[in-house]
Amino acid sequence: MKLRYLFLLFLSVSFLFALDTNAKGSITLNTKEEVDLFNQGVSFYNANNFNAVIKAMDALIQKNDKIAEAYNLRGNSQYMLGNYDLAIKDFSEAIKIDIQFLDAYRSRAESYRLQKQYDLAVKDLDKLIEFEPNNSNFYYNRGILYVENNARQEALADFTKSITLDSKNFSAYIARGELLYRLKEFTQAQADLDTAISLNPESSDAYKLRATIALEQHNYLEAINYYSKGIKLAPKDGELYFYRGLAYMEDGKFNDALNDFNVAMKNQHDKDEINYHIALVHYRNNEYDNAIKYLDKAKNYKGGMNINELRGNMNYLAKNYEEAIKDYSKAQLQLPNRMEILKNRANCFYNIKKYENAIEDYSVVLQNMQDATILHNRANSYRALERYENAIEDCKQFIQLAKTNEELEIFIPDVEKEIEFMKHKLSENKK
Repeated sequence: MKLRYLFLLFLSVSFLFALDTNAKGSITLNTKEEVDLFNQGVSFYNANNFNAVIKAMDALIQKNDKIAEAYNLRGNSQYMLGNYDLAIKDFSEAIKIDIQFLDAYRSRAESYRLQKQYDLAVKDLDKLIEFEPNNSNFYYNRGILYVENNARQEALADFTKSITLDSKNFSAYIARGELLYRLKEFTQAQADLDTAISLNPESSDAYKLRATIALEQHNYLEAINYYSKGIKLAPKDGELYFYRGLAYMEDGKFNDALNDFNVAMKNQHDKDEINYHIALVHYRNNEYDNAIKYLDKAKNYKGGMNINELRGNMNYLAKNYEEAIKDYSKAQLQLPNRMEILKNRANCFYNIKKYENAIEDYSVVLQNMQDATILHNRANSYRALERYENAIEDCKQFIQLAKTNEELEIFIPDVEKEIEFMKHKLSENKK
């Protein structure tokens, strides 16, 4: 699940400046031409004409290179255009002129963040916290940086500090709740999300995360309830439909799951992921042809079981053994150490009476793991080929393993009868 919890920035400019403004923290402009250029830049910025802002600030800086706000405004425009190196350069110039220019530090930190230069971004947030140690949002922002840099405990401390400073900081509750969810601290995560929902009952993201925690704990009805509340608030959010579909699927409500997956598809959720899960719905409902059809549409999906192995399982259960063998062979090339694939392929070979191939696969599996069931399957393959001595040896090993397994122990008398039968066959063959 991808949640959109943002670094708090203030990049909008909604006011103009007058000539000779000298109050602390404001702009000093010396001529009417400088005022006009700056105000022109502000107007362009608010109209999202960022290239025009840059030209206006170029002209202003050429006339007066000591205006920190001109660099900052140009840096914001470069940022909005995705030119992060140039943005960082401008924010740095603004800070050189005004060492306490908080917006420039914050914007430079975000630019560093987008370049994954987390250490530099954290240093800027450290500076902001030094200037304003009681600013809840600064701790929240630094926490976001720590999360993205996988420093989870540092992030948790910062989100907690942010909430301590402002008990109504919705974003901090959301961020801490998500982090606690990732840390499997579900009870605390739920508490944070409940608080977030009480602070902002119109947030579909809060309901989404609250529902996902319930889904993780297999509380499917609770998850469905919260996803449904989120959908009422954001009826075009394909992700909400997709995850509610997952909850329906896990709860065995396959038609509801398919309906939600189809709505998610229409609302631009990842089509490969949706087709994969539609395939799972049909698979669980024993509709193997439909399952394979949708799985074939999800070949680029990387989030679940290996596509070829899953397709092999579907073909195996549909008794399409030849197709299953092809699928398992592809999967085995991709996952050469996964013995489950070889075991299933061996079963397919056995079912189409290709006993030599089955024995070969069973033997590789048994070299890597002890499994009484596989021993018995290989014994049956040997027996089908009338290689009774090999079959008897496998049956004896099966019995030794079954003696320590209550579920298999009941089969020992039958296997002992098989051994006696094969010994009889061997005696007949010697006559």
